[in-house]
Amino acid sequence: MTSRDRAAAATAAAAGAPAAAGASSGNLDEERRQQILRNLHAMLDLGLLHDPAELQRLAAAPQLPAPHPRHDVKRPRVKKEPHEPTRKGLLDGAGGSDEAAAVEPPSVQTPPQRRRAASAARRQEPGGGEEGRPEQGAARRLRAQDDDEDAAKRRAAAQAQKLRELEVEGLAGFDESSASFSVCGSTGNTYQVVLSDAKRTCTCPDHRFRRHDCKHIKLVLAKLHIPRQPKRWREVCVT
Repeated sequence: MTSRDRAAAATAAAAGAPAAAGASSGNLDEERRQQILRNLHAMLDLGLLHDPAELQRLAAAPQLPAPHPRHDVKRPRVKKEPHEPTRKGLLDGAGGSDEAAAVEPPSVQTPPQRRRAASAARRQEPGGGEEGRPEQGAARRLRAQDDDEDAAKRRAAAQAQKLRELEVEGLAGFDESSASFSVCGSTGNTYQVVLSDAKRTCTCPDHRFRRHDCKHIKLVLAKLHIPRQPKRWREVCVT
């Protein structure tokens, strides 16, 4: 007997039992039986309904072995080939070999070192540096000396021009301790210049504020021909 026949017999038995139990259920039970029958046929068409003996045989079939627990497989280490030392390793001393120790790191020069090296190279060249160019050094010193002389001449000329603008009106007073002179300034004002052994004074603002020999004092000393020997004022005034 096939599976379909067994399903039909089971359906008929299921349908007959409720009919014998009570015919009063009527149409409701009939519709239920029809629905059950349709469901059984659909399961047979889909292959979902099997014989109970076949299900027991499948249950008694040997089961597949349980999977073994996973173990981490240790991979063998691959020995790395020696490589060329890097620049950082050379600078840090991390070469580890004679070849790395033999390689010298590139030298780095700072700007002051470069300037000193360039100066040393120029001195070592034939005719380089101050030692190699004595004639240029002498010419430079002579030129500086000439510049100083020219500056001194210009200052002297400017001082002479200032003195020419002044006029000594004459000896205003004389005694054993001092001699006074009246000097007319470039602005037309008259100032009193006093020469003595202790000090030289003038009534102009320049001397009062700066406390040095003003142009009026220098003019009087120049007229007396004692600009470098001011303490001879008494001797010159007497003669």
